Amino acid sequence: MSIKVEIDLKKLKPFVEHFQISHLLLIVFALHMLQIGFPVDGKVFDEAHYTTASELTLKGIAANAEHPPLAKIFGAIGIAIFGSNWFGWRFPQVLFHLAAIYLLFLIAKRFMSERLALASAAFYSLDILTFIHGGTLLLDAPSLFFALLSLELYFRKEWLRCGVAFGLLLLCREMGVFYLLAVLIFHVVKNRAEVSIVGLKKGLAFLLIIGLVSLGGLWIYDATYKPPIGVMQNILIGQNVYMNGTTPVTTVFTTRTVTQPIDVIDNPVKHIEFILKYHVLGGGLQINETYKPWHLAWNWVLPVEPFYAPIYFSLVRSTTTSGETVTKPLIEYISIGTLPIWYAVWLVAPVSVLTIIKRKDKQGFSLFTMLLFWVNYVPWLVTSLTVHKIGFNYYFIYAVPALALAIPYAWMQLPISENMKKLLIGVHLAICVLFFLSYFPVKVFNF
Repeated sequence: MSIKVEIDLKKLKPFVEHFQISHLLLIVFALHMLQIGFPVDGKVFDEAHYTTASELTLKGIAANAEHPPLAKIFGAIGIAIFGSNWFGWRFPQVLFHLAAIYLLFLIAKRFMSERLALASAAFYSLDILTFIHGGTLLLDAPSLFFALLSLELYFRKEWLRCGVAFGLLLLCREMGVFYLLAVLIFHVVKNRAEVSIVGLKKGLAFLLIIGLVSLGGLWIYDATYKPPIGVMQNILIGQNVYMNGTTPVTTVFTTRTVTQPIDVIDNPVKHIEFILKYHVLGGGLQINETYKPWHLAWNWVLPVEPFYAPIYFSLVRSTTTSGETVTKPLIEYISIGTLPIWYAVWLVAPVSVLTIIKRKDKQGFSLFTMLLFWVNYVPWLVTSLTVHKIGFNYYFIYAVPALALAIPYAWMQLPISENMKKLLIGVHLAICVLFFLSYFPVKVFNF
C-alpha cells in the first residue's frame, strides 16, 4: 500500500504573499517562549559564567573583565527586573534577538524587494546556533543587536547615532571591531572617488564619537568597579599553646587566608591590554588537547564531521522495557549552526564575485556582504593556523548576518527563470526549517 502526497503550490501562494515580518517575529518569539524555560534550574554553556558575572555586576562587584562590560550590565538589568532565574536571565536576550532580526530585515529591504528581504530575515532566524545564543544569557544577543543597528544607521547616514551604536557594540563584545572594520573598508572603497579634506574630517569625527562612547564607557566602568588583575594569596598561621601549670598540654594552629589583588584595572588602556593578553597575547585559551573538528575555523564551512558538535547542555530520560533501555533527550543544546545556511557560502561567494566583476553590483550590496562575511571570518582562519587555541564554532554567528543577507540575492542572480529562482529560495528555506526543528533544544515529542 502506498500513500501519495501531493502539494498544491498554488494553495501556498496566498500564505506566502500575506506573510509579513511581524508574523516571522511572532513565530520566533513563540519558539523562544518554549525554549527559555528549559532548563529551569540549570545553566546553558557559559551561562555558568555570565549569570554569576551579571549578579556580581548588580552588586557593584567587578567580574569577567576579559570581556567588555555592557552585555553583562544588560544581564544585571534583566535580573534586577525579573529576578535571578531562567526568565530574568534569558527573556532580555530574546528581545535583543528579535530586534536584530527586524534590523536585518530593514537592511535587506534597502537592496532587495520586501519579499526577498523577508526571506533574508527568515534565513537569519533559522540559524539554530544564533537562536540558542539569542535565548540564553550569553554576550552575543546584545552584541549582534548593536552590530546590526550600527549597519542600519550607517545606511541611513545618521553618523552621530551610528557612532554611538558602534561604541555600544564595542562595549558589548570585543569582536564588534570586525563590524567596524568591514564598514570602514566598504565606505572607503565605495566613496574612493569622492575623497576630500572635508570627508576626512567627518571620518575622524565619526571615529572620535565611537572612541568617546566605547573608551569613555569603559573608563566609567573601570573607575567604578576596579576589576582586579591577578590575586595574591597569603595564609596566616597563628599558634596557641595551652598550658597546665608549667606543662604544655596542647598546641593549636589556626590558619586564615587573605586574598588581595596584585593590581586593579582603573582605565581603558589597562582594560584593553588585559583583554588582549587574555584572548591573544597571553594564550589564555590555548589548549594542549588534540583538535576537534569544530576547533578549526575552515571546518565550519566544510563537511568534516559536521554533526560532531559540542553539547552545551543535555538532559536525557532512560526507560527500560523488557530488559531493553531506551534513552531519549528531553533537552539538548547542541553547538551546531544550520548547515544549509553556513554552507551557503559556496553559493554566495562565487556569485558575489561574479556580480562585482561584471559590474552588476550598482548599489555595492555584494561588496558589502562579502566584506562583512570575510572580515568576520578570516580572523578565525588565521587563529586556527597560527595558535593552538580553543576555536568555538559559535564565533561564526557574527558572519551569519552577511550570509542571510546574501543568500536570496545570490539565488536571484542565477541565469534561470524568475519562478525557478523563487522556488529554489523556497526549497532552501524549507530545508533550513527542517534542520532548525531537528536541532531545536527542547525535544517536545520526547516528553
